Amino acid sequence: MKRLFKFQRTFFLVLCIASIMSYTTIVCAQPYQVKTDTCPRCGHSNQSYGYDPEFSSHAESYKAGQRCRGCGQIVKEKEIHLCEYYNDKYYFMCNSNNCRRFNVPDRIYTREYSNPIKYHYVSTIYN
Repeated sequence: MKRLFKFQRTFFLVLCIASIMSYTTIVCAQPYQVKTDTCPRCGHSNQSYGYDPEFSSHAESYKAGQRCRGCGQIVKEKEIHLCEYYNDKYYFMCNSNNCRRFNVPDRIYTREYSNPIKYHYVSTIYN
């Protein structure tokens, strides 16, 4: 009897953890937006069928006297501003009659779209 109760309790705990993990993944994931882009080979307009969020990132630093794109202010003396951007990679497949003669892997192309600034850091330089 104790074994059955222990098994039920463990099963219920695993089920609760799995449901909480799936709920946070659904809520925290970025919503997928269908993008439209032209085929580089024939110029036909196609819609995306998938994407890879935060595929790549890059950072920009701004020194004293430069205007920061993150906050819009001119950076003060003894400060450095750092802005971090992430790009999403969208996948497209050309469905035009011109590209149908190619195999499916040859009709697939990708585009990167940049997102707004995700992180903005301000560092003070001490000398």
